[in-house]
Amino acid sequence: MRDLRLVLALIGLLIPAVLLLNRGSTAPDNNQLPATVPLQEQLGPWRAGDSSALNFATLKILDPDAYVLTRYDQPDHKSIWLYAGFYLHRRSFGNGAHDPAVCYPAQGWEVTSTTTVEIPIGRGSSAPAQLLTAERDNEREDVLYWFQPMGRWPVTGVREELLRMVDAVRGRSGHAFVRLSSIHDEQNGPQDLIRFASAMAPLIRERIETTAR
Repeated sequence: MRDLRLVLALIGLLIPAVLLLNRGSTAPDNNQLPATVPLQEQLGPWRAGDSSALNFATLKILDPDAYVLTRYDQPDHKSIWLYAGFYLHRRSFGNGAHDPAVCYPAQGWEVTSTTTVEIPIGRGSSAPAQLLTAERDNEREDVLYWFQPMGRWPVTGVREELLRMVDAVRGRSGHAFVRLSSIHDEQNGPQDLIRFASAMAPLIRERIETTAR
């Protein structure tokens, strides 16, 4: 039941965020439903569980070209919900539009902490992501999220803005918005999200390329 509430909250929090994102969208207007993107069922110690389909009204607002919404489980750990929306032909990344630091308070949550963390991506390298903790009533959630560009890893600050302009000129402005959510785990904390992101991030980057073909 708590997992069901978590995924419903996830969908509800994405809707007002993407209303802002769509102001910069140049996606073609058509009546076709976006594709769902299959990912690996087994990813390290995590195994894919339920996958959810966004309803038509939500899809019209989110307007991804493709997406995935799947729960991943690991024994004796809290489940992790993965949402990734793929935007393949968009003029803008919609900076801040998906920011849970804005969306969670709008849904009655209190954001208790936000910080930038580094996701290990192999060979001693890392990519930045935002980690947020929010509370409402007796619930506490950890959320890890980032924009994944096509063909490269994200960076921070002005350099990222410049690279996005270069990407647009090169016709490679496709990207994914990736968001991991989990009920706070007192024992493992947000480290599970970071470890899962480390395993999932290369797969998301690969899927942007293959989905855009």
